[in-house]
Amino acid sequence: DDTSSNKTISVFFSYSRSDKEIVNHWHKRMSKEPDFVTFIDTEDIEPGEDWQRKVQNKLEFVDVVLLFFSKESRESDGYFFTEFQYVREVMDKMPTNSIYSIVID
Repeated sequence: DDTSSNKTISVFFSYSRSDKEIVNHWHKRMSKEPDFVTFIDTEDIEPGEDWQRKVQNKLEFVDVVLLFFSKESRESDGYFFTEFQYVREVMDKMPTNSIYSIVID
């Protein structure tokens, strides 16, 4: 009996608001799969909650970060690039053979 095959993969969606439509599409698809536990700000952060702290905490403990890049996100002044920098810091602390972030362009 191999219990490792039953492990769920935690997935964090990092994106600019301009990419919300495509991100919601992928989030809905992955949320239906029993192998994934997803985190997306619009559903997993409560009103009044310290969202920056929650985002940083999630980024440290998820298995995978999906980074959605687009022309609009590259030109955005929003929190996306702050989040991206934090992902890079977390990745720098990980073993070199780890897969942590996946860029979707």
